[in-house]
Amino acid sequence: MNRPEMRPVRRDAPALLIFALSALFLFVTVRTGPEGGDSAELIASAWSLGIAHATGYPLYVCLGRIALLLHADPNDAPLVMNGLSALFGAAAITLFAFALREATGTLLPGALAVAALAAARPFWYVATFAEVYTLHLFLLATTFFLLFRWRRTGDRRMIFLAVYVAAMNGAHHGGALLFAPGYALFLLTARKKLPPPTTLLASLVLVPIAFSVYAYLPLRHGCAPPVDAFDDIDRKVEWGLIDRETAGDTFAQRFLYKIEGSGPRRKLSWFGEAAARNGPVFPRYFRDSVGVLFLGLGAAGLLRALIAGPRGPGFLLLYCFFVNTLFCLNFLSLDIDDFLVPSLFFISAGTAFLLEDVRRLIGLATRGRRAAGTLVLLVLFTVNSADVVRRNRTNKGYRHIPGTMEKERELINAPLPENARILLPWGRAAALRYLQVVEGIRPDIEFHPMGRKNYLKVAEEIAGETPLFVENVDGPTRRRFQVTARWGLFELRRIDQGDSR
Repeated sequence: MNRPEMRPVRRDAPALLIFALSALFLFVTVRTGPEGGDSAELIASAWSLGIAHATGYPLYVCLGRIALLLHADPNDAPLVMNGLSALFGAAAITLFAFALREATGTLLPGALAVAALAAARPFWYVATFAEVYTLHLFLLATTFFLLFRWRRTGDRRMIFLAVYVAAMNGAHHGGALLFAPGYALFLLTARKKLPPPTTLLASLVLVPIAFSVYAYLPLRHGCAPPVDAFDDIDRKVEWGLIDRETAGDTFAQRFLYKIEGSGPRRKLSWFGEAAARNGPVFPRYFRDSVGVLFLGLGAAGLLRALIAGPRGPGFLLLYCFFVNTLFCLNFLSLDIDDFLVPSLFFISAGTAFLLEDVRRLIGLATRGRRAAGTLVLLVLFTVNSADVVRRNRTNKGYRHIPGTMEKERELINAPLPENARILLPWGRAAALRYLQVVEGIRPDIEFHPMGRKNYLKVAEEIAGETPLFVENVDGPTRRRFQVTARWGLFELRRIDQGDSR
């Protein structure tokens, strides 16, 4: 290979090394076993090609199933799915940095700014166990890369690909739909490169194609998979916990019911009641995640790009940062850390813009010595990363939530009667369903996820049909049923039924 072809590789060697170290950190620290709740349900859904909680995440489930086909041993399933999150996380970091190179012309500043997120606990956490967030970030980074490449080259194919990937991201994770207006306005910032309106309209045909992945849900629901979030609606309607008119009769109606929720299930505070609680937390969240130095550079860099250029990318990044952060400011769910991670990417992009300015200034001061500017950037990266690691270690640390799977394994391996039914909270039910589906333990038992306030009403409906257990009992339940503690649960029998054991 001749010398000119080798020069770009050598020039990007520090950035490529940074990517490799960031990916290595994610893969080395990935969780080896299953986690409860959403993660356990997603693993079981991918293993059985089932339907996870709303929105069902069909793209994630199918990609997870492809990964699991390479490892037929159920003992490998958690590690494979956790590793898939790390893979998407590492790819998201790399692609986002390459997107910034399309905007700035150099790779190292973006690599240093974005790869530093591997040490930020919010990003590290979602990238080291089975969850849907890093696939969202990967598709988001791919969209930015394609849009910035189109802006630099004028290649119309990039628009078609960007529309398809952005739509696919919207189909995967609803939060991605927030960025669609920003994408449209970004295209208008480069009017001279815009293709004819007919071409733009033709690209929109790809949107329903991307969303067609949702056809998987009703088709698979009709096959009665072992994991199906929509089965719970049928039972709750039957037991009177949900009004049939509210839940609907068709799959489409019930899908909308699962998406929209109602009452306490509502996740957005449209009138800002969550802002007072979330607002004071945000400054510390960003400071601890990206570091004090890079946070200041990031905020200034986004404004600098909007004013002095690159204005198109600067506008899009600032818009996306604003709408994503505002969305999370009014979020009622406990998942706020996970949903804020895209904002970390956008603030890091601003850091990359200013780091490139620093390197150019150093190059001018040292009469074009590129190595001097690179060395200064590496020092800034090291100092800031040390600050991020220190802050994260003194806060929650690089630790996963302690697993409860051993407790659930003890329960499902207890000598429970055949065809027993157990009422318990959703998180525990998801973990137990994972043990049934993936490890094949006691498939005859039915676990029904629901709030504790509904135990008594359901017990009055189904007690006596099969052995019934609940995770907890209250006074009214004790007065209406004969209660016996067994294996960490409470068996309920109707008082007039007597004890036949």
